[in-house]
Amino acid sequence: MDDASKGKVISALEAEFVSAVDLLSFESVGPVVGREVAGRAVQAVAIAALGILAYITYAFRGVQNSFRYGVCAIFALLHDVLIVVGVAAILGRTLGWEVDALFLTALLTVIGFSVHDSIVVFDRIRENLSRYRRADYEEVVNLSVVQTLDRSINTQLTALFTLLALALFGGATIFHFVVTMMIGLLSGTYSSMFNAAPILVVWEKREWRRWFWRS
Repeated sequence: MDDASKGKVISALEAEFVSAVDLLSFESVGPVVGREVAGRAVQAVAIAALGILAYITYAFRGVQNSFRYGVCAIFALLHDVLIVVGVAAILGRTLGWEVDALFLTALLTVIGFSVHDSIVVFDRIRENLSRYRRADYEEVVNLSVVQTLDRSINTQLTALFTLLALALFGGATIFHFVVTMMIGLLSGTYSSMFNAAPILVVWEKREWRRWFWRS
């Protein structure tokens, strides 16, 4: 809002309430702030991704090719980030929603949920690899996903019910934040089971060789 618009608002208030309006503070949010939030979001996601990659690689150091688990978790993480950012862009275009500091907070929280769910699946894969040494890798991964499916769904539903209550009764100030969280949680539940684990199998079996050169 520029000075002219500010003056019109003050004049309208004075005309409505027939009294002088005391302006205690005035803040204007422009495109520079928007670019700053976007830049910080990219930096935050990059730093979080590097930290998660290092942590998962270290945590799964006892498994062959532990680096792959970290990379697959990052792929699932980026999927969730793109979903959240894409939906936010659509809502901003259609409903006028704005990207602010709360959006950045929601995005980082979604990253945490996504990686946590992926680690649960990967940890069960690690246990089953030592338990079923003669089984095919994709069978072990599929079994691990099935074994953790109930746990993942129940955990995310608990969080979604809480967020739904906040969206309905929490007020307008946190509504956008809560909706962004709900979108991210739904995406994270899907990606940890149906993105991270399949990418791990594709990498292990090198299946991309058959995608373009079919015999």
